[in-house]
Amino acid sequence: MPRIEGIIALLIQILTVIPSIWLAFVVIWGLSRRKKTYPHADRQDRFAVVICARNEEAVIDKLLTSLSQQKYPQDKLRIFVLADHCTDRTAQTASGFDRVIVMERNEGPTRGKGDVLAWGIRRIMKEYGDDIDSFAFFDADNIVREDYLIHINDMLQSGEEIVQGNRLGGGPYKTFVTKWFAIYWMLYSFLFSYPRQKMGLSAFLTGTGFAVKKEVLSAGWRTSSITEDVEFSVQQCLAGRRVAFCLDAVCFDEQPSEVRVLFRQLIRWCTGSYQILRRYIGAWMHALKISSEDPYRRRTTDNLMLLLLGPVNFVAFFANLVMIPLTLWYFPGLALLGLALILAGTEVVLFCMIRFFYHQELRPFMPALLFMPVFFFFYSICSVIALVHPVRSWKRIDHEGIAAPQESKALPPAGSRKAIASREDKEEVPYKMTEFLVREGENDRLNRAAGVKDAEGSDYVRS
Repeated sequence: MPRIEGIIALLIQILTVIPSIWLAFVVIWGLSRRKKTYPHADRQDRFAVVICARNEEAVIDKLLTSLSQQKYPQDKLRIFVLADHCTDRTAQTASGFDRVIVMERNEGPTRGKGDVLAWGIRRIMKEYGDDIDSFAFFDADNIVREDYLIHINDMLQSGEEIVQGNRLGGGPYKTFVTKWFAIYWMLYSFLFSYPRQKMGLSAFLTGTGFAVKKEVLSAGWRTSSITEDVEFSVQQCLAGRRVAFCLDAVCFDEQPSEVRVLFRQLIRWCTGSYQILRRYIGAWMHALKISSEDPYRRRTTDNLMLLLLGPVNFVAFFANLVMIPLTLWYFPGLALLGLALILAGTEVVLFCMIRFFYHQELRPFMPALLFMPVFFFFYSICSVIALVHPVRSWKRIDHEGIAAPQESKALPPAGSRKAIASREDKEEVPYKMTEFLVREGENDRLNRAAGVKDAEGSDYVRS
């Protein structure tokens, strides 16, 4: 191979090898470690449940219904619906539920959810702050598992200040795109959030299904990027706090169903990552330079490595446009073998994750699974588009709603490992949840209370 191609290949390796090795280490080491357990908490926080909504009349009733069916004491909940520039009946629909306080916002910028959260949290703190211990945040199209707040509260009472729940795709079988997103969120929890929780690192918030202690928000919500969730995560990491992850606190999120919306979503995520990297790179470097505390250094380094994936994808995309044809020309057999091994390895990880970690049937996901590398290729394209044509403001995604888990007998109870729902029921439930059962943990009390048994007749427990 000519010398110039060799230099290009070396530069690609230098730019990608450090983040790649770090992330691979976190995944392998994190998944191999034993899960930390949190004891059942006798104390129960008073939650302010915050829901940002803009023209969500069609779906918000399902979220409010699922919140009303929480096993958590209802007198400990106050639900605040932030109706942002709504022109439909979102506010009227929400106000018909008990314990719901609707706050209408008809003025101010509409750049994204960060502006709404800043306005809403400031008002909630002023009017109800003395009666609140923690905040929980959801999008209007969500469905929340009945034991969600129990798990979140257990972690908060054990000393965690920020907890991200397990966000999964609701109604994943609707289209090819919804299957892609459902697999993506399973993969995100499995490879990014869960290993970091087990290693004591800081995860990223995913925009919905998370909780924050009131003291953390004493200064308000101060984000300005198009991805307010990731920016808030970075701010807290730099401040010495970590985002914990709760695998058992499940909420379902309606996913985009069209290719155009897929691209819009991915471009927004990539744009936000670039904005955050640009704004906080100096603070990161300063923190890494002055910090002598190992947990803090590891967490800030890990956050930086995650956000470097965007620039790495950008460089790798263009470099591969040059390198792949050259490699095929000079070493066709080796190039095809390498590509085949990469694709096969990706599919093996995805298959094992869905079948053995999430205990899902493979057949409904099979077409999307086989073409999941195409989704990752689209993601790389979007990382390029976001750099040359960034998203300037948030655009609303139309929601149709997903059926609540509590409405279907096909969905097993929380903590159980019942049989997977039949193909006929797939569109009626958000997810064929068979839960994430392991050995000895914080949800065994719910399993025993429900009388759930395994195949040998013993109680299921978690670890």
